[in-house]
This record gives sequence, C-alpha cells and structure tokens, in this order.
Amino acid sequence: MNFKDLDIRKKIYVAFAVLLIVSAILIYIFITLQLNSIKTVELSKTKQDLTVSLNNTLNAKKNTWLTNALQIAFNESVIHALDVKDREKMVTILQHYGKIFKENTGFKNVAIHIIDSDLNSFVKSWKSSSHGESLNYSEAYKEVKNSKKPLVTMEESSKGLRLKGLFPILKDGRFLGIANFEGGLNSIKRTLKPSDIEFLYFMDGRYLDIAKKMKTKPNFSNYYLSQKDADKEFLDYVLKEIDLEKAQPNGIFDKKYFTIALPVKDFSEETLGFYILGKKSDLVTETITSSAKIIYKVVGIFLVILLVFVGCVLLIINIYVAGPLGAVIDSMKQFAQGEGDLTQRITATSKDDLGRLGRWFNAFVQKIGLIIADVINNAQILAVSSTELSGVSEQMAFDADETSSKANNVAVFTEEMSRNMESVTTTMEQASLNVNQVAAATEEMTATVNEISSNTAKASSITSQAVSEARSASEKINKLGVSAKDISKVTDTIKDISDQTNLLALNATIEAARAGEAGKGFAVVASEIKSLASQTSEATVDIRQKIEGIQSATDQTVDEIKRVTDIITDIDELVTNIASAVEEQSATTSEISDNINQVSSGFKEVNENVTQASSVAANMAEEVTLVNHSSTLTLNNSHHVVNSAEDLNALAKNIARSMGKFKVNDERFYAAPIKLSHSVWKKKLSDLLTGQFQLDPSQIMDHHTCDFGLWYFGEGQKKYGQINTFMAIDELHEKVHSSAREIAQMVKDSKIEDAKDLFVKFKEYTDQLFTLLDELEKELNSSMQ
Repeated sequence: MNFKDLDIRKKIYVAFAVLLIVSAILIYIFITLQLNSIKTVELSKTKQDLTVSLNNTLNAKKNTWLTNALQIAFNESVIHALDVKDREKMVTILQHYGKIFKENTGFKNVAIHIIDSDLNSFVKSWKSSSHGESLNYSEAYKEVKNSKKPLVTMEESSKGLRLKGLFPILKDGRFLGIANFEGGLNSIKRTLKPSDIEFLYFMDGRYLDIAKKMKTKPNFSNYYLSQKDADKEFLDYVLKEIDLEKAQPNGIFDKKYFTIALPVKDFSEETLGFYILGKKSDLVTETITSSAKIIYKVVGIFLVILLVFVGCVLLIINIYVAGPLGAVIDSMKQFAQGEGDLTQRITATSKDDLGRLGRWFNAFVQKIGLIIADVINNAQILAVSSTELSGVSEQMAFDADETSSKANNVAVFTEEMSRNMESVTTTMEQASLNVNQVAAATEEMTATVNEISSNTAKASSITSQAVSEARSASEKINKLGVSAKDISKVTDTIKDISDQTNLLALNATIEAARAGEAGKGFAVVASEIKSLASQTSEATVDIRQKIEGIQSATDQTVDEIKRVTDIITDIDELVTNIASAVEEQSATTSEISDNINQVSSGFKEVNENVTQASSVAANMAEEVTLVNHSSTLTLNNSHHVVNSAEDLNALAKNIARSMGKFKVNDERFYAAPIKLSHSVWKKKLSDLLTGQFQLDPSQIMDHHTCDFGLWYFGEGQKKYGQINTFMAIDELHEKVHSSAREIAQMVKDSKIEDAKDLFVKFKEYTDQLFTLLDELEKELNSSMQ
C-alpha cells in the first residue's frame, strides 16, 4: 500500500518513525562530525605544541650559542692570539673553554672554531692539529665578515647540520676573524623527551659534498640523519612509514605516532633539511577519547527524552486530532456523495482547527457555486466569440481566394500583351528596312537628275549648224521636251507618294504610343507604308528609263547642232528651259529623300517605344506572379485561422461540460481570456491598416495598465514571480503593446508600408506570447493536480 493511501493516523505513525530514524542518522552524523572536528582541533593543537616546543628550545639554544661566542670574541687573550697568529696560545685557551662547558653545562659535544680574516680555519677545539683549510663555502662566515655583526644560524658542515653562534673578533674596528661556537642538536632531543616529544633532524643530500661522512648515515627521501643521539623506535618508524610531503602541511596521524615535519632553514631562509617531531598516538587521543565519552552520554540522554516526547505527542494526536478528523472525513464523504448538491454543509461545532476547517470549507463550497456560474457564463461568451472569429476568418479566406483568381487572370493577360508587343517590334523592324531601301533608290535618282543638268549646260555651248539639220534637231529636241514632261509626271507621282508616306509615318507614331490592342492598327499602317514604298520604287525605275531616252536624244541633237551653228540661239533657249526643269526635279527629289529619312527615324523611335512597352509588360507579369503567391499565402493563413477558431469553439464547449460536473478550482490559471483580449487588438490593427477602423495611439494602454498587466505585476508577481515561464512573459507582453502603439502612430503619419511590416512582427510577438501563456497554464495547473 502506498503512503498516500494510508489514513492520517498511520501517516502520523510513519512520519514519527521516519523522524526517529532520520534523527538517529543525523545524530550519528553529528557525532562523527563532532569527533572529527575534535580530532582536527586536537591534532592542530598538538602540531602547534610541537612547533612551539621546538622553537622555544631552539631559540634558547641559539641565545646560549650566541652568548658563548660573544664571550670568546671579547676575550682579550683570544683577540691577541688571533692578531699575532699565535696558534699554540689559542689552542690552550679553547681547551680551557671546552673543559669548563663539559663540566658545568649539559652541552657535552660543543666545538669552538676560530676563523681568521681570510675565512681560513685557524684553530679547532676538537682537532687542534687541523687548520688552514678554506671556509669560503660558508655563506654565514661571509655574512659576518661583511657586516661585522654577530649571527646565529643552522648551517651545513663536515659533521652535518650544525648550530653555529658566530661573533666577529675585532680590534680597534679591524676585522681579525670569527669566533664560532657550534654544536649539534642532540641536547634538544633530551630537552623535549620529558614532554613525550620525539625529535630527529635530517640534512638535505645535496650537501654531501661538504659532509662526506654523512653518506653512511640513515636516510630517507635523500635526507640524512644529522644527529648521534636518536630514539631507535621513532627513527625506524620515520624511515619506514613517513611520507615527507604529507608530513609537512598538517602532519601524519596513525596508530603509532602523530608526526610533523618542519624545515631547517639558515639565516637566508634556504632550506637545509627537516626537523621531524613526533608524539605517540595514545597520548594525543586522550582528549579525543574523553570528549567522545561526554558526547555519547549527552546523545543517549537526548534519545531517551526524544522517545518519551514522541510517545506523548502520538498519544495526544490520537486523542485530539485523529478522532475528530475522522468525524470530519465522514461528513465530507456524505457531502461528496450528494451528486453535486452544493446546499449540503459540514457540521462544525468545535472551536479548534478542525472546527475552523469545517466552517471554512462550508464558505468555500458557497463560493464554488458562484464561481461555477461565472465560469459557465464565460464559457458561453467564449464559444460565441470563437464562432464570430471563425466567420471573419472564412470571409478572409474567401477574399484571399478571389484575389488569387484575379491575379491569375491579370498574369494571363500580361503574358498575351507581351507576345503582341514582340510581334509589333518584328513588323516595325521590317518596315524600317523597306523605308531604308526607298531612301537609297531616291538618292540614286537624285544623282541621275544632277547628271542631266550638267549635260544640259554643255548643250548651251553648241553652235548652230545648217538650216536643214535644224529641223531634224528641232524634232529631237521636241522629243526631249516630251520626255521631260513625262519626267515631270513621274516626279509628281513620287511627291504624292512622299506626302502619303509622311502622313502614314505620323499615324504609325501615334498608334505605337497607344500600344495594347492599338498595336493591331499599327500593323495596317505598316502595310500601307510597304505598298507606297513599292510604288515609289516603280516610279523611280520609270524615271531612270525616261532619262536614258532624253540622254540618247540629247546626244544625237548635240551632233546635229555642231553642223547647224546658225540655229544655236534657238537650241540654247530650249536647253536653258530644260536645265530649269531639271533643277526643279532635283529639288523635288531632295525633298522626297528628306521625308523618307524622317519616316525612317520615326520607325526607329516607334521600335524603341515598343521595346520599352514589352519590358514593362514583362515586369508587370513578374509583379502579378508575386501578388498571386501572396494571395495563396493569405488563403492558407486564413484556413489556419478558421481551424484555430474551431478549436477555440471546441475548447469553450469542453469547459462548459466540465463546469457542469462542478470540477473547479479557483486557484487555477486560465490563459484563454488573456489571449482573447489581445486577439481583439490584432483584429483592430488589421482593420486599421486597411482603413476600416480608426485608432489613435493614445488609446492603446501600456503593458503595465492593461487588465492582464495589472494582474501580472500585482497578484501574479506575488504568486508566480519565481517561475521562469512567468518571468519570460514580461518582455513579450511589452513588445506586443509597444509595437501596437508604433503601428497606430505609423498609420497616423501615413507610413502604411512600414506599419504593415511591423504588423507582421506584432503577430509574431502575439503568437509567442500566447505560446508562453499556454505553457504557464499547463505548468501551474499540472502542479495543482
């Protein structure tokens, strides 16, 4: 059986059982943490005690070493012997000092070493025969020589690490050498032993070139034991068990010892080795064991008190809570089985929490009745609104379909017009070619007439011949006159044709400007132009033949006139008349040529206009295609809106059916009213863009002051301010209102296209807001189930 299916009494028992188990676990954790804390504190205190004990002992020894070195350095006999380089006297003095220290102090292995001004060994108390070796490897000796000040420091030597008390030996301010009072740290081991502290110190293996004898000493991690007096048990433990890296920061604590490692440093803070300090574990844990006993005793008492308390609480709950609560449950069961009868009430006479629960529940049931009535009413309103929205959407879909159909018709018409314009262009190009041919023929005719004029001028110089031949010449000249008359008729014909061609060219220009269906009329004009051009060509051929006859007759006349010089005057008069006529013909031919050139220019201009019209028609076809695509998208979107409206209507009906079963919860969040109110603004803005609705920007409220904004920044913020989905709504809600105001302002400023572009974004913001509202509704309502 699941915990949630248990009655309240069993749940309380289970809860207290869990409480006891959790309390036991927490107590165990508390004890463990507390003991670990005590252990950490105790180990830290022990480490501090070990460190302080070593430092105090070491500092005391340093002070002693420095004091002893001072006494030696200020001894007049020592100063004199060093000044005069008297080694024998210096040996005697140092042996005396050594005897005194051994007999009167605990320092049994002290050594006194006198170093000269060149830092060479002068006298050693422990080996007086050895002297003269250079000690320049010692940085401490160099420091004392340079500073002429005393110094006490640990330093490597041939015997390993030694504590040296160095004091400069001066005479009248002149540096004579150094008094070195040095020794090992065995006495520190003896000093710390009464405090149960084990002590070892090791030298770094990198100084083995100075302390060569140390190579045989016990070592670990390349560190060599630098003392003679060492506790064997602790030394074996250190050599076998200690990890130097772990021992340095906080120490090592195991079953045998608590061990720490401290660096051995010289006066320049360079590490020469390590001090190893240890204390047996059982001595360290005495305080920890004592503290643990106290903690266990306190916890035991607490557990007994807790058990007694829990028993009393369970007894009280069983008598004063579980029993009355069962009575309330029975009353509520009867209410639940009343088939939705909201007139039933729970009997609540007591003044305790259960009594107040019954009274508040009765008040709650009363409000539920009111809420159900309101929800059913709102569901009906929602159903009506969704139906209206569906109708508007269907109308929009119909309009979009109509637009798409008309756009298809326009596209077909535009393509047909484009093909007609291409046909007109081809016809105009052919007409232009024919006119160019006419112009070429006219130019040839002009050249021929000019040649006739030249020949006629020559005839004026022909002399008169015999009277008998004058008659014959007169007849031939008459024939020439007849031919000239024929030429005049032909030129008249050409002039008429030119006039008509000019008129037709003007008509062709007018028809080309109209384009469209008028292009068919232009084809007729072009055909007339072609016919007139043919007639002009035939007339031109006729002129050429007549002129050839005139030339033949003129040649014969010239031969006869040469024989009849007496009648030259008459012939000259006739020739003059012929020249005058030829000049008139030449002027007429030139005019025809000019007119034909103008016709050709007109055809070129017409052809260019037709080409431009064809390009415009092609562009128009592309734009119509885009319009058709947009209409299709609008139609699809309209269908989506219709589907959404139908879904909304179905949702309203489902809500009405749910409310009919009285399954309501006044704490639930509903997104539908918010979405409906903002959808209304979407419709208003759409009508505003099409001119069907008037709206001032000031009429659009700020996102803080609309109904949803007042709830969002008030009650909603208090309840759901920590939910990410709720917080994300603020930015989108602000964008919806601000973009709506901007659209209204753009329409007011006649920036319709900009407003339409922003309206697309407004719809995107609205859709995103609605999505977030749906997610919030789902998240909040699912958490209440």
